[in-house]
Amino acid sequence: MVKKYQGAIIQQHLDKGAKAYSGWRAAWIGLVGAIILMAFLLPIVPVLDGE
Repeated sequence: MVKKYQGAIIQQHLDKGAKAYSGWRAAWIGLVGAIILMAFLLPIVPVLDGE
């Protein structure tokens, strides 16, 4: 799906000598971001809930 919609743009980027990172790296960054977000939200939810 990515290649269908952004394939040409990605190829231009790579042809200029730019780096391409793996999808696993993006997944890892997303997971770390979700953990950080939950670390901030979990303590706040009970306060907003009125408990």
